[in-house]
Amino acid sequence: MWRSSRVGTTRAKDALLTMAALKEKMQQVRERERERERESLLTSVQEYQS
Repeated sequence: MWRSSRVGTTRAKDALLTMAALKEKMQQVRERERERERESLLTSVQEYQS
């Protein structure tokens, strides 16, 4: 009984860690996409000016 509840808490902790890791990953992906958009905007502006 005591053992199974302990397993439950570690499983919950693992889930929380996974969620945090996923959130972080999503944020990194979003930032990368924003960078790419900024770069392509700069390129199109430069092309427009030339």
